[in-house]
Amino acid sequence: MNTVIILTIFVNLYGCIPSGTTLRCNYFEDKTFNLHANCSNRNLTNIPTVASNVVALDLSCNCIKVVENKTFLYLKVLRELNLSSNKLEWLDQGAFLGLKNLQSLILRKNQLAYNSEHFANSIFKPLKSLTYLDLTLQRLDFTKMKTSWFSKYVISDLTNLHSIGIDIVASATDYIFREGFLSLTKLTAVKSDTLQDFQVFWDNSVFNSLKDTGLQNLFLNENDIEEFNSDCKKPGFELPSTLKYLDFSSNKLTSFCLSMPYLSSLNLEQNNLRDFLKRNVYYRSYPTNLTEINLSSNNLDYLNVSLFNGHRCLRNLNLSNNFLTDINFDTSHLISLKVLDLSNNRIQKFSQKSMEKLNTIFYLSDVRINLSGNILQCSCDAIQFIEWLLAKSKYFYKKNKTKCRFSNETEILLTTFRGTLLQLKKSCKSYLVLIICTSMAILLVIIILTSGLVYRYRWTLRYIYFMTKNKYIRDNLIQNDDQNYTYDAFISYSIDEQDFIIKECIPILEGGGLARLCIHKRDFMPGNEITHNITNSIHESRNVICIITKSFLESYYCMFEFNMARMESIYARSGQNILFLVFYENLRPKDLPLVMLELVQNDSYIEYPNDEEGNIIFWEKLKEALK
Repeated sequence: MNTVIILTIFVNLYGCIPSGTTLRCNYFEDKTFNLHANCSNRNLTNIPTVASNVVALDLSCNCIKVVENKTFLYLKVLRELNLSSNKLEWLDQGAFLGLKNLQSLILRKNQLAYNSEHFANSIFKPLKSLTYLDLTLQRLDFTKMKTSWFSKYVISDLTNLHSIGIDIVASATDYIFREGFLSLTKLTAVKSDTLQDFQVFWDNSVFNSLKDTGLQNLFLNENDIEEFNSDCKKPGFELPSTLKYLDFSSNKLTSFCLSMPYLSSLNLEQNNLRDFLKRNVYYRSYPTNLTEINLSSNNLDYLNVSLFNGHRCLRNLNLSNNFLTDINFDTSHLISLKVLDLSNNRIQKFSQKSMEKLNTIFYLSDVRINLSGNILQCSCDAIQFIEWLLAKSKYFYKKNKTKCRFSNETEILLTTFRGTLLQLKKSCKSYLVLIICTSMAILLVIIILTSGLVYRYRWTLRYIYFMTKNKYIRDNLIQNDDQNYTYDAFISYSIDEQDFIIKECIPILEGGGLARLCIHKRDFMPGNEITHNITNSIHESRNVICIITKSFLESYYCMFEFNMARMESIYARSGQNILFLVFYENLRPKDLPLVMLELVQNDSYIEYPNDEEGNIIFWEKLKEALK
């Protein structure tokens, strides 16, 4: 019932609708009162008759197989014709007669092949006003192409064509992109939805057929291209000088490089150029005239530092939807940059170096940066970055979508953060004081422990130091008692007992060649440090005899000799005691150091009797000790 009413209205409004007009098309007027006919999705097998004054006819998604001669002869004002998604497998020679005002023809998704059987010579000749033609996703019959190819006269008649959609296949390009394209001087855009063996296609010099067309836009998006002239060190083909926009988005690119001295806009969105752009650039030489680059959704986490060198005209750089954490690339060439889109990355804060880079850009241009979708860090470590961000807020947009996250996982919008910053700084200051105090306490504990250990093992450390300095500790770490020593005994004594040493010890112990003693006044090497002479002499002596007196205990060097002899016993003589104490004076036990008392308890000592009969026994015992 509704259909009848609508048709009655249209008959009244448009009396020119001929008899037999199909009742399966819907008609409507646009804003300028032009009539449109929608006959799509009607399961039509033939082209129906429609009102002669329609300006747009949609016949898509039907089952039409043939367009016969003069089918559209009466549609004098038709400007748009859509025959996509049918089963077209034949176009009569005069299929488009009468369509001199047609501007858009869509034959997408049919069963036509790029050969002379389906596209006869001059089949498009009546289409004097055609500016857009879509032939993509046709049946690719390569066997017929080789014998009956896509004639140059099929395309060459479309002298007003601005944009064409056509399949690009390596094995067919020689039969499709022929000299007929050279006459399309107004052609500005090429779109391909089917693109196979792309590198082979590119090497076929297809652009020789397009270089004089005035081509400005090339759409090669939504294909399966994986590589594109990946080696930037080798010469590559040249794009037409008129080409301004190149779209490679939504492919599978893992490498990309070309020469682009005239290109204005490059779209590489939704590819996988992460690994390639870490080490390489995507252009063969610079400077470039690029004003816009889209590298979003390429899994980028790091970029070649020199990636944007020579990009002095670049105004819009899109790096959104990647995995970047900072601005690592050189920005000094981006003097014309107006928009830098870093949204939806993994940026928590900018490094000091990055902030300095951006400050330079701010000075040169009114760039606007988008950080929305990044979770910035609201912590003590990021205070400098947050303060900088707020100070430079005029250079950032979409602040109402930029969040800052605290350590407790709470988040706030950057637009409301200015009041919270003071509280954060206050808490960070307290935290800093706590860190400093804790660090100082830990340092103090370490110093105390270290000092205690050093004091406890002071003689061990000093012995090791001097022995290392004398270059003996490495070669003589463990000595056997049968080693040939230079001296039988090193005599350690205070200067107050010098007469006793000279008048009694030396004559009695060295008399008759009985022993060889080391006496510091006689045997130390002149010019050497005293510590060097002491440690070296002890190391070269079989035994060490200490003449213990009150003066000995009060002498720094006497006690140094005593302790070095102890260390020698422990570390160089495998624990063998080489120390022999001679008590020349009567001393109380409390006057002796603990380490000396241990030797006394082990009977490693003898007292000097200072009487004629006792002296004989004393010297005999001392001689026996030296043997």
